Amino acid sequence: MKNNIYNLIKFNLTYISIILIILFLLISLVNYFFSGHPRYWEIIHGRDKSDLKEYKIRKEKIIKLKKKKIESNYMSVLDPDYKELDYSGKYVSGKCGSIENGYNELIYKTDKYGFRENEDFRYIYSDYVLLGDSFTQSICENKPNDLKTLLIDKTEYSFVNLGMQGTDYPDQAKKLTYYISETKFNGLIWFFYEGNDYEKKSFNPLKIKNYIKPYNDKIDYKLNITHEISFYFKFKVWLAEFMRGPVTLLKFFKTYDDLLDTKDYDSVHKELNIFLNEKKINQRLLIYIPSWQKISLYKL
Repeated sequence: MKNNIYNLIKFNLTYISIILIILFLLISLVNYFFSGHPRYWEIIHGRDKSDLKEYKIRKEKIIKLKKKKIESNYMSVLDPDYKELDYSGKYVSGKCGSIENGYNELIYKTDKYGFRENEDFRYIYSDYVLLGDSFTQSICENKPNDLKTLLIDKTEYSFVNLGMQGTDYPDQAKKLTYYISETKFNGLIWFFYEGNDYEKKSFNPLKIKNYIKPYNDKIDYKLNITHEISFYFKFKVWLAEFMRGPVTLLKFFKTYDDLLDTKDYDSVHKELNIFLNEKKINQRLLIYIPSWQKISLYKL
């Protein structure tokens, strides 16, 4: 009798272990194909920022977990090749290396209006205008990994980039009509990010924001790490990475309530169509970026 119970328990434990191993491999496989690095900033954001010391510690721990012993292939703003590009604006730092890449900060030079790395001549003529939020601006990727540089490398066209983080479709449309009113261009490429580009509406008071930032004479790409990482913190990050793929896959098939005010969105497009018709712009591309794309970028 005891042997039978022992054998049954042994069989059940073996069976459960096999099931868990298969499940582990299955989740890992799904994670490999459908996901990227976990959105580490989820572990940081949403915290009580009144405790800035604790907030900073959490950020530095995330940076330390993400740092790799590799050479970053970005172009420094101090390189002679960069200086030859002769942008007319000021040096700014995105201060986002801790959240996006964990290797180095985003540092670039603006144009005369505060947008990222446009030659002044591009406001006279460009083949295409790029419009959108942080994806278009390429926060936080230094040259030559930013969107506009990659487009220039892979095409024979010129671009003026009006991408700006934190903007929504009404802001973006207004920027186009304001900054490009005198520009001669052949086409518009407008990126719409499903994740948050719907938050502001056109009937809210919209003003052209001054994107020219204060001069920053401190150019430092390095991220300084000082804090130790506990096992519990490592476990939370590992769990976020481990479950990222299945969660992404489930969200892909889930139906959500409409967050976009389609009537307002259509009205903005109609107004922009009038502007583009007057300028005789026939090439108009609207690129839709699904929200799950944010967590899969490193696989592209």
